[in-house]
Amino acid sequence: MEASFAWLKRSAEQGYTPGQANLGAAYRFGRGTPQDFKESIRWLRRGANGGSPTAMYNLGVMLHQGKGIQVDDVEALKWFLLAREFGHKDGAHNVTATAYLVDSAAQKRAEDAANEWLGTYRKKKDSPQRGQSNRSRSHGNGGFGEKRTAALGPQETLQHLQSRHSSARLKPAA
Repeated sequence: MEASFAWLKRSAEQGYTPGQANLGAAYRFGRGTPQDFKESIRWLRRGANGGSPTAMYNLGVMLHQGKGIQVDDVEALKWFLLAREFGHKDGAHNVTATAYLVDSAAQKRAEDAANEWLGTYRKKKDSPQRGQSNRSRSHGNGGFGEKRTAALGPQETLQHLQSRHSSARLKPAA
């Protein structure tokens, strides 16, 4: 286990984003290393800023729970919004749950911060077609603040997402 942790740490230190996300999780749960929430936060931030939906989601969880960092539901909501945007399966659930914990002004701050992060990320990556889209900027009232898709059924949600994402490769549930 220690050897695999060493390789994982090496990949993360060399900038491999999935390695950074996994190293953050290893520190969070004490897998192959003593549990260290501060190191977990550090590596999850690196992975999240590199575009890892898993790191975004886990960073949001750490911020919400106050593990290794002060509880910050607005910042947690920002990372859950981004995790959802990048396709993390649990991101949407946590967006809904966390949005109920903060007022509408805090939700707006989280949405604005997520949109700003996306803009910076896309400029940094210089790749407008990475499978994600900044819905709130390209679709008026939609975007991170959009709650209407939560009330749609699975087929309607699929159609809604496909209409917004020309590169979507979603398949209806069987």
